[in-house]
Amino acid sequence: MRLLHSLAVTTACASLLACGGSGSSTATKSPDTSTTTPAPAIASLIAGSYYGAGNANGSLTAASITAPAGAVTDSVGNMFFVDSSDSTIRKVTPSGSVTSYAGVSGKRGTNDGPRDSANFTTPMGLAIDAQDNLYVSDVGVNNIRKISNAGVVTTVAGIASDTLEVVNGTANTAKFAAPFALAVDSTNNIYVIENTGRLRKISSSGIVSTLAGPDQLFARGASDGSGANVRFNSPKGIAIDKDNNIFIADTNNGTIRKITPSGLVSTYAGKAGSLGSTDGSINTALFSSPRSLRFDKQGNLYVVEAANNVIRKISSAGIVSTVAGNANAVGAYVDGVGGIARFNFPRDITFDLAGNAYVSDLSNSTIRKITTDGMVSTWFGPKSNSGIADGNGGRAQFFGPSGIVSDNVGNYYVSDTSNHTIRKVSASGDVTTLTGSPTEYGSTDANNRLSQFNSPLGLTFDKNGFLYVADSGNEAIRRVNTAGDVTTFARGGSSATMGAPHGLIFDASGNLLVTDNTYNAVRKISPTGQISLFAGSPNGLPGSSDFMGVSASFNCPSGIAIDKAGFIYVADTCNHTIRKINPNGLVSTYAGRAGESGSTDGDLNSARFNFPYGLKFDANDNLYVSESGTSLIRKISPAGLVSTYAGVAGSANLVPDAGSKTLAYPRGMTFDAQGRLVVLMNNGVFVINR
Repeated sequence: MRLLHSLAVTTACASLLACGGSGSSTATKSPDTSTTTPAPAIASLIAGSYYGAGNANGSLTAASITAPAGAVTDSVGNMFFVDSSDSTIRKVTPSGSVTSYAGVSGKRGTNDGPRDSANFTTPMGLAIDAQDNLYVSDVGVNNIRKISNAGVVTTVAGIASDTLEVVNGTANTAKFAAPFALAVDSTNNIYVIENTGRLRKISSSGIVSTLAGPDQLFARGASDGSGANVRFNSPKGIAIDKDNNIFIADTNNGTIRKITPSGLVSTYAGKAGSLGSTDGSINTALFSSPRSLRFDKQGNLYVVEAANNVIRKISSAGIVSTVAGNANAVGAYVDGVGGIARFNFPRDITFDLAGNAYVSDLSNSTIRKITTDGMVSTWFGPKSNSGIADGNGGRAQFFGPSGIVSDNVGNYYVSDTSNHTIRKVSASGDVTTLTGSPTEYGSTDANNRLSQFNSPLGLTFDKNGFLYVADSGNEAIRRVNTAGDVTTFARGGSSATMGAPHGLIFDASGNLLVTDNTYNAVRKISPTGQISLFAGSPNGLPGSSDFMGVSASFNCPSGIAIDKAGFIYVADTCNHTIRKINPNGLVSTYAGRAGESGSTDGDLNSARFNFPYGLKFDANDNLYVSESGTSLIRKISPAGLVSTYAGVAGSANLVPDAGSKTLAYPRGMTFDAQGRLVVLMNNGVFVINR
């Protein structure tokens, strides 16, 4: 599953469990020509929690963190953690005091200056040099920042931009393309791994070069060698040993790559394309989505595996073992020794001066501690508002809900992604679990609570009232009847069939249209379950080309909607655009510009979007867009004018009070019987009132 931890969509239909609020373009409607928000939008809770984990400072027992990512330790034992959602760097002293070290909570930007007034956009990776200067990869604007040991933030290299580009040269003219992680060697050269597939170097004199990987933006593979001939596949982690060998977590290849100081790249551990959790020698061990790497003082290399939810260790002798977590169990939140412990999408790891490990456990919003004898405990940020509880309103709990649809009697249906369930929410806010085994993922077709899903995302109804689920982790489409009984409608598993399905919608002929987030495509599934490629590259490579069908390309598409004339609209998330496909399969860019993100309102050509996610038409043919990158809801009128409907650009209120005007990473959307927009944010279901 790709992108921002998960993303989803909604749809339209009618009958026994018919959806409400679907729309399309029609000449009989009066076009909405407004490009300004007439009044502040207010988000009110229907069910679940108002907030994410939060960003409270204080003692370890009182502090909280929302989306922990990069982690490092300085020479005196202070630890630093990126809170990527909050756009801040947090500091934990050896005595256990948690403070916000750099950045302004919830305020994104590119301002340099004193650390407590400087801004970051989406900080991701952290590194530290011998003088205790911190380095931050700010993936949101594609540059590298430095926080000096005196507390001053400066831009080390890269021109702040939403556009992905590969430009070498001096630090102030160079450009980066999705810098995810970084490391510093013994002579203060900085190495940056780009998720788009290359290793860049910033020399101590400030010259940026490409050390390994292609010059072109996207050219993925698993080739060893040197220079531009090397291929990676969405690498996300980096570490340097005492001899200045560089190790790369080649995430989508499932391997650990090694680069010598002379630039020779080899596959150090794992086998490209063979994903698994096998321990053993580096020649036989298998990995699945290795995310981050870190050496301990003894020269052992620790590997954080997001997909397996485990921490692995490669000893200095080349033996791979599992330190904590269980690759055969669902991602969860359990403390305990070794394999008893459970993580949920761990992101990074660091060590204290005594050799204990600390893990950024992203989806649990915690920092976990692993002692030298293997005991896992929650160090700070105990999860308080994520869970699987039925009940009314705020007494109910969700865990990362992504997709939502509504029926014609006022009920909502929610894909509770990290709980691997489908939840039902009544108009009065009563939450029940319709189907799925809470916290246990799988692919079992069964009755009600005996069934299993794996990270469900988009939802839609067919004309007969069956609910269809994009079961992303199983690369399948599941069908659910009114009693919660589950069957498998279609299953993929490759670029020739289907990867992780994201958004779902039916066309007028009863074909199910599916956004394939893994292989950058739109699939068509016939009423009998036959999968075909409708639009997007057959080899699954990302791009932004407008053309007919399989000659067009997308970049991690998510939301999908359809109008009454049969035109399809796709949230092309990583291109920051809305794409349009006519009934014959001709793909065009409808709104925004590929590679340019922002929050500009205006006409279709001048408007800019930032990681658009969900799409939904209202009854008056306005198309609504949820944007995770800016925490906004945008509206595109039938006349083609883009306006901001709800939220404040660049501000995400992670702990809003009731009636907040600031949103927090909106995802799936639907409409209620009164025509109000209902949105999933954090772990709750909210209605947008105007």
